[in-house]
Formats: sequence, C-alpha cells, structure tokens
Amino acid sequence: MARFEWRQKMVNDLLWQEDRVSMAHGLEVRTPLVDRVMYNHVNNFSRDFLMKTGQLKGYMKKTVEPVLPKKILNRPKSGFQVSSFEFFHTHLATLAKEELNENRINEIGLFNPEFVAHVLKFPPSKRLRWHYFILYFMILTHLWVQVFESENYSEQP
Repeated sequence: MARFEWRQKMVNDLLWQEDRVSMAHGLEVRTPLVDRVMYNHVNNFSRDFLMKTGQLKGYMKKTVEPVLPKKILNRPKSGFQVSSFEFFHTHLATLAKEELNENRINEIGLFNPEFVAHVLKFPPSKRLRWHYFILYFMILTHLWVQVFESENYSEQP
C-alpha cells in the first residue's frame, strides 16, 4: 500500500494540489519528504521498524525529536485539502467552458459528452475531488491535441 501511495497518490493528488495552490499564489514551494535519497534510505526499513508499536510516523518523529518542540511533534493530525471544486471553478472555469462543451468534446472525439456534462453539474463536495482532477486532465488533453495536431506544430523542424 505504501508503494502504491508513493507512486499514485503522491504524484497524482498531493503534489498536484501543492503545485496548483502554490502557483496560483506565485509561490515557489519545495515539498518535504520527497527527496529521492531520503526515499531510498527509508524504503530500506520495514514497516515495523518505521512504526514501532504501531505509532504512525514513529521513526520520523524520533529522528526529528531533538530539533522540534513537543508541541509540534504531539499535535493532532491535520490534512492539507484544497477545495478542488473551488479551484476548478475559480481558475479553470474559462478553459472548461471552451474545452468541455459538447461541441468541442465531439470535435476531439476522446470523451463522453454526457459524462462530462453530468460531472460538471455535481454540487461542491470534498468526496468528488477526483472528478475535478479528471476534468482537469480532459482540459489538458484537449489543449494537447490542439497544439500537437495543429498545422503550425507539424511544420516545425
């Protein structure tokens, strides 16, 4: 499960959200704990070693204990959650109208216009964040087709 989360959720969810939020506010961000050397080091340890007595992030907490206050180490877990609905409708609304309308979807011919229309009608909900992630990729796919199938691109050396 940890490998799946590293390969899928980290890249396709957590890093995606961090990237969009930081760029939307003009920030250069370095996401902690994704350094390849650190990953390779920790990946050699068993889950039992990393989480002795079932303590989540036990190894990590023990490692940073000398430099972090107990208040930080023992605080309750809190997630970082971007409102995908809000992000989509704030930053991608114009592109969505251009690229996800029925005519454009039929013109490109890759996606089901009924499905897209159905998803676009959903009310805001945290549980639907993957729906908006998929819509984002549909927009990008249409833009990719536009760029790489254009006459100007095909004439490039």
